Formats: sequence, C-alpha cells, structure tokens
Amino acid sequence: MQKFGLWARSTRESKRMTQTECAIRAGMKVQQWNNIERAAGRPELQTVINVAEALEEDISAAYLAAAYPPPDKTPELRLARQLDKLLSRVSDVQQRQRIEQMLMDDAEKYVELVTAA
Repeated sequence: MQKFGLWARSTRESKRMTQTECAIRAGMKVQQWNNIERAAGRPELQTVINVAEALEEDISAAYLAAAYPPPDKTPELRLARQLDKLLSRVSDVQQRQRIEQMLMDDAEKYVELVTAA
C-alpha cells in the first residue's frame, strides 16, 4: 500500500530516524521495514500497529494511511494494547502463559488495580 509506505517513510525521516532503528523498535528485520516503505504489498494490521509504535505516532494516523478503519479508542482497548505490549516482553513462554491465565481468571480485578494505579 503506497500511501502507508510514504507515510512511514516521511514520518521516519521527519524524526531523523534510520530504517535500522525503526525496524529494531518495531521488532522486524530491516528488509521488512524497507519493503513497507517501498509499498511492497498491503501491511497486516499488526504491522501497522508496530510501525506506529516504532515511530511513536498515533495509531489512528497509521490506520488511516494503511486504509484500515480507525481503531476504537476505548480505555479498555488501550489497556489491552498496553498489556499485549508488556506481555510480549516476557521471554519465558511458560511465565507469559501463567500471566495470561491469571489475567483471564480475574480480568475485572486486574483492570481495577491497573486503572487505580
């Protein structure tokens, strides 16, 4: 999708970031980032999110550039995205699964704790 590739490139350049830096921040190979900027196909939704986060840009702008409908901006979805991002940093698969199970078992209490903090 050319529009998204142009958006990613112009945003990256305006922030004086390299493709390598952005790729690392997005958790992808430099060649994949290069392909995104060259508009080599339509990016998957998760790629759009990863690019927006790597560029520290509002996700709605990335969705718009990629021709996806804008994300719902409810606090619950923002919290879910933050939890997903935090869980992705847990390298031990068993530990991550235990945390995910705890969250599923008692989601309401967890949301109350996190939003109160």
